[in-house]
Amino acid sequence: MATPTPAALPNGFKTNSTKGAASGTGALSGHDYVSNDTKAQIETAGYFNTVRKFVRKGDSVLVTGDIDGTPFITMYIFSSVPTSGDILVTEMAAITQNVKQILTVRVPVLGTASTHYVATPVAGKISKVLGVSNANGATATGTITITVPTTGAIATLPFLSSYTAGAVIEDTTITTHTLAAGAAITVATDGGGDGTGEVLVTLELTP
Repeated sequence: MATPTPAALPNGFKTNSTKGAASGTGALSGHDYVSNDTKAQIETAGYFNTVRKFVRKGDSVLVTGDIDGTPFITMYIFSSVPTSGDILVTEMAAITQNVKQILTVRVPVLGTASTHYVATPVAGKISKVLGVSNANGATATGTITITVPTTGAIATLPFLSSYTAGAVIEDTTITTHTLAAGAAITVATDGGGDGTGEVLVTLELTP
């Protein structure tokens, strides 16, 4: 689709592009806005009421503000565009990330006690815990434990003596918990048994 010619709109606001949308919802647009107003002023409910006829819910606007003070640039989504009443915008940095995240931790030697850490990129919960080793099980079980702040241990991965290299094991009884963004998850092996294999632990994080 060809990009339409930018149309000058009131108060330093202009439309730059039109994007496809889900069936039945119509096209969404991308806008630019330049102003001397501060970020707090621009985020006030009703600030964009004067451009109501040019925007719809889901449109985005790239704002360059406070030009005569401390300039900033950020992107907003029009989160509410009622036919009457105040228009609302939400800064994109504040929009919750709803995509599942995959975290992996390498444990060099199952049979040697060690502790490893990985940080959560977003808030959420660990919804799946998987482990796989490149060596068969040893004479005794070696166990990996996953621990999170506040709750403590939430899952374990026991590699039994009957374990076969390359087989994926899973803990399906994960303890209920919640994680803040930036929380440190601990992945530790107890050093049990005499396993010499490397283990790769995969954690699925659901926001």
